[in-house]
Amino acid sequence: MNTLRKKIKNITLIKYFSSIKITVVCLFLLFVLTFWGTVAQVDQGLYAAQQRYFFSWYFLSLGFLPFPGARLILWVLFVNLVCVSITRFVYKKSHVGIILIHVGLLSYFISAFVTFHVTEESNLMLVEGHGSNVSSSYFNWELSAWENNEPAKRNVTAIDVNALRHDQSVPFLNARLNLQEYYANAKAFGVAMVSESTPPINASGIGFLRGVETEREPEKNFPGIIFELQYGTDRSQKVLLFGGESQPTPVSIGEKVYYFQLRRKRHVLPFTLVLDDFKMTKHPGTEIAKSYESYVTIVHDN
Repeated sequence: MNTLRKKIKNITLIKYFSSIKITVVCLFLLFVLTFWGTVAQVDQGLYAAQQRYFFSWYFLSLGFLPFPGARLILWVLFVNLVCVSITRFVYKKSHVGIILIHVGLLSYFISAFVTFHVTEESNLMLVEGHGSNVSSSYFNWELSAWENNEPAKRNVTAIDVNALRHDQSVPFLNARLNLQEYYANAKAFGVAMVSESTPPINASGIGFLRGVETEREPEKNFPGIIFELQYGTDRSQKVLLFGGESQPTPVSIGEKVYYFQLRRKRHVLPFTLVLDDFKMTKHPGTEIAKSYESYVTIVHDN
């Protein structure tokens, strides 16, 4: 074992990446990025600052100077820590504390990698006494449709709007869907302002959409979509949906009526969360919230 470790320690690349200088430089750069990204949130918003400073491999400072992002720095720090574990550690009982600290750091890097690439943030809004097993995405949207409009009996078919392309026709329910217009953030206008003789189908009286600049915080964007449903041999219908609508749009496809809605992407949870009680404590003499408390019951569906 010791012979194998000596051979590995002599590998030039491993010796180079086990340098303590790399550790110090990475920690200093992370300090700079943390301060820089925190200040940038004031003008750019939380989401944009995260994408630019913390989720990127690099970004351009002053418009032309490449600067490493936190994603690249953390990868270098992870490799550095692994190489240090191979070349510098003395695995004895007297050093168990240092070993546990570094094992914990390695576990942190691995869990952060899994979290970044596998998880998706969503939220679940509840009223006291009610429960749900479906959460909604903050940023992503889906085109959904169902046949029965009773909430408890809906069998929903949904497609991620990011998967739709203008040059593709995709099967959806008993028809084919052709995307005509999509806006990541849009404003909706009434039918009275439409010059077309037959405006798109919409339950809220919306006649057309106009794309606007996206907000700094993606959760504030309300997208809009116009698509054509083709069914039968030569029959088609044009449908308009807006993310700010509260009611679905009924569309007849053959002899069936489906309800279409553009909504935040839903995630089905393996349990039901019931909100038993919600408490908000305010700072004395003010209306400013001091703390929030939620008492919930987790009901396993199986």
